[in-house]
Amino acid sequence: MVLNAKNQIQRRPAIAHGIVGFVLFGASDAFAQKIEASVKGDKMITRTSKKGSTEETSGQPSCINFSMDHFDIIRFLSAGTVGAFFGGCVYPFAYKRLDLIWKGKDVISIAKKSLLEVFTVGIFANSVSMGARGLLTGKNPIEVLSHVWEEMRDVTFNDLRVWFPYNVLAFGFIPISIRPATTSLMESAWQTYISLRSNAYETNHTQA
Repeated sequence: MVLNAKNQIQRRPAIAHGIVGFVLFGASDAFAQKIEASVKGDKMITRTSKKGSTEETSGQPSCINFSMDHFDIIRFLSAGTVGAFFGGCVYPFAYKRLDLIWKGKDVISIAKKSLLEVFTVGIFANSVSMGARGLLTGKNPIEVLSHVWEEMRDVTFNDLRVWFPYNVLAFGFIPISIRPATTSLMESAWQTYISLRSNAYETNHTQA
């Protein structure tokens, strides 16, 4: 089964990786929506004090039931579309290009490729992903641009902490033919974080 999947990827790489990207990015956004719904649920929970008054409680996300009433299908499809684009087009091209620039698997070449990926593909992918999500869900372009600008410093710092170790592993050991798929798998976790930051407009507005 694994061999057959690998053969399909090799025959139709763009389509195969695009589908993987759509599914993984969409799933990560669905998970992010569940987290957000849980946090909002916690903030709405009230408890009665001894005096009979109520007060808002805060704390860790609760395990409230997540129904379709909480699910934003447009946001989900937007995330999936972004994933199909990056999984099918951007990642295969970027990793192949970096391998051509610095051939070999010596420590110096791997380190250079890993750092360059973070500060080129990483920044590009994160900014486009966050911007596209906002625009595709109908937000004002100026608001989207401002939000992405505010978020990018912390996002880039976290990108370096997460993706540099993975890049070392990818460039050093993972075959090129399946690297976009493993990258999309990493992205499914990373994009949960990006989805949360992409849709934190209300939080940033409150802090401002």
